[in-house]
Amino acid sequence: MKQKLLNILTLCCLPLTLIACGGGGGEASTPAPEVSTAPPPTTSAPETTGNLVVSEGFDFRIDSTINLFMTELPNEPGVINIYFKHEYYDADSGTYYPDYSSLVGSWRPSTSSSFPVNFNQNWDGLLFVWVPETATGTELYKRYSKSQLSNELYLSM
Repeated sequence: MKQKLLNILTLCCLPLTLIACGGGGGEASTPAPEVSTAPPPTTSAPETTGNLVVSEGFDFRIDSTINLFMTELPNEPGVINIYFKHEYYDADSGTYYPDYSSLVGSWRPSTSSSFPVNFNQNWDGLLFVWVPETATGTELYKRYSKSQLSNELYLSM
């Protein structure tokens, strides 16, 4: 009986052992890429630089802060969106329409507080758009060129 059990066990384990060993280690079907041993390209001699001399008061900053004050508000509630670029100018009405990707900030104005805006000196100016929160209100547009801006701007819409 023990011999019969041993034979059955051997017959069961033998195929598993052969399968687990896997096949042969044949050749790969695609050859390995060759490695280039070419020398690196030569570069010309580096250029030399001189000393950079600037005045003592020189500053790399190109922005300034403009404080906005509202002197007169429309009758309905709303918000002012501030843009640094315009997309379209309507010559008939004299209205600049904003490039909506150039939004600098939004401000819910009051006549009792100011709003600081960082102004980049590379911008041509600022465009202010009054957006009413009522269905009966009208949008208002005002543009100030860079030459019209200073550290404080008193705005009425």
